[in-house]
Amino acid sequence: MELNKLICEKYLAGETLTSLAKEFKKGKRTIRKLLVHNNIEIKKKGFQTKYTCNHNYFEVLNNNSAYFLGFMFADGYITDNNRVCINLSSKDVSVLESFKKELNYTGPIGTHKGFHKQIQKDFEFKSLRITSEKLCKDLAKYGVTPRKTKTIQFPNLPDHLVSDFIRGYFDGDGWLSKGQKTILGFCSGSKQFLTSLESILRDKLDLKVKKLYVKNENCFVLHYGAKQDIADIQNFLYDDSSLYLKRKYIHLQPKVSLP
Repeated sequence: MELNKLICEKYLAGETLTSLAKEFKKGKRTIRKLLVHNNIEIKKKGFQTKYTCNHNYFEVLNNNSAYFLGFMFADGYITDNNRVCINLSSKDVSVLESFKKELNYTGPIGTHKGFHKQIQKDFEFKSLRITSEKLCKDLAKYGVTPRKTKTIQFPNLPDHLVSDFIRGYFDGDGWLSKGQKTILGFCSGSKQFLTSLESILRDKLDLKVKKLYVKNENCFVLHYGAKQDIADIQNFLYDDSSLYLKRKYIHLQPKVSLP
């Protein structure tokens, strides 16, 4: 991720000028100039959130909160100053809308501009950022921490919530590609997380052992190519489900009519 974009995202997620200057070894004035250059308003000292939400949402998990816990494992994070954050492509804003509704959050979904360095193109993304010490503490119990990418482990969950959690993770960091051969896959910066995921899917669905692949130094990949394996995983994830990213669901089942 481009450094300037990362600094902007962290500030929007609740980091302070002081913490960013320390983390990136730059002066506060340099950080401020960078933010102003990107049309980001500098928050006043002592800024407090004025919005409300259900701060106990992750205290006791149910099917819906287990799904969003999985999504947080994939695409969310918390900050050192108690912000819960998810940034997504604008095409997937429905996930943020559902999460906001689940939390009874009264604040807005943010719209931001970014720059894709690889393709040299501007893009728009959506964000949900919620200040809540209680939400952060409960998420941390399961392993969602400020710097979790390489350290997450599969959480200890009641058996009836495992498929919801994995579906949430799949909607964040999973994919289905349909070329000459259909592939369903998951990726993570944590080898231990994917190793546990593979073991759980194997035990629950009687699948063959699958090896992890190293995409790069920051990403491990678990994928399935056998038609029956994909069908079994699909049924496991989506049977009796009410929350899912419709874009991926449609890709899995192109002829299914959604409510």
